Amino acid sequence: EPDEQRALSRLAILTAPFTFRCGAIVAHEEIDRGERLVATLIDKSLVSREMHETGEVRFKVLGVVRNFAVRHLSPAGRQHATRQLMCWALNTIQPNEADFQQPETIERCDVEFALIRIALEANEESPVDQVRLAVAIWPYWHIRSLSAYGCQFLARARDEGTPLPLAERGRALGILANLLAYQGRYVE
Repeated sequence: EPDEQRALSRLAILTAPFTFRCGAIVAHEEIDRGERLVATLIDKSLVSREMHETGEVRFKVLGVVRNFAVRHLSPAGRQHATRQLMCWALNTIQPNEADFQQPETIERCDVEFALIRIALEANEESPVDQVRLAVAIWPYWHIRSLSAYGCQFLARARDEGTPLPLAERGRALGILANLLAYQGRYVE
């Protein structure tokens, strides 16, 4: 069906295993419809189920299927899928700084990092969301020695063309300054 084809093509941007909810959000703008589409694709063996080492069930589009589906993904479909993935990331990854004192928060970010990375790198046209997601997990950048990687997204707050409210811009720039100092990049 055309809806299933569109959903499969959108899921093809997910090159890492994903949760059912993440897949539903990316597959369709209406979560209920997205859930039905992902379930249908699983039933048709176009999306496979696997047990993650955490004991959580995750899903993935098989490589051969992904290669086929991504070729049929329109630019508008890709934009929609990456925007939906960013929405998932912003709504799912919302720990406060104190949460990063807990090992389970770090472990959860480790599990979701491949999807977070896709969301960050695929949303070039949305620097505001990139900055917001980078700010939300900035302690993770520091803890996992990924400061340089996180800084490239936080640095977008320096661009006056990035329409951030002043308080958000200030917070992002403060975090950027701390991470740069941590790396010994004092001049920047």
